[in-house]
Amino acid sequence: MEPTRHGFHLAFLSALALAAGVGFWLEVSFLAPADEATLEEHLGTVRSAASEAVFLIDRDRAGWVPAPYLHSKMEVLARSASRAGASLAGARPKPRLRGAFRQASRLATLASATLERISAKRPSTGAKTEARTTLAGIRAQAQALEEEEKR
Repeated sequence: MEPTRHGFHLAFLSALALAAGVGFWLEVSFLAPADEATLEEHLGTVRSAASEAVFLIDRDRAGWVPAPYLHSKMEVLARSASRAGASLAGARPKPRLRGAFRQASRLATLASATLERISAKRPSTGAKTEARTTLAGIRAQAQALEEEEKR
């Protein structure tokens, strides 16, 4: 009987340690306030999506990008920006970072909407030009916000 009791205690302690580990992970992942690293990660995603889209629009103007590729790539970039925006909007940032998170969320939402418009099967040249201008501005604002938060 003694080994069974010992095995029960060992199993109970293992389950308790696992529950404590899961609880710590949940606290760190969901309950802890979002910090500069979280902001930097999502801003980087938005800046990267905007930069890649500007590059592709420029290459498209030169006739180097097939329309189906441009369409599918813009859809992928729009989803990426949308996910970043949702994460930023749903984050619980540290109090001093709230304004930066709001601004980053707005940039991500604007980037996503712009990329969705240009991911149409055959966007007009004017739509591409307008999107390029908007995305270049988003890229610059995201970069400025990143640099501001690093100070």
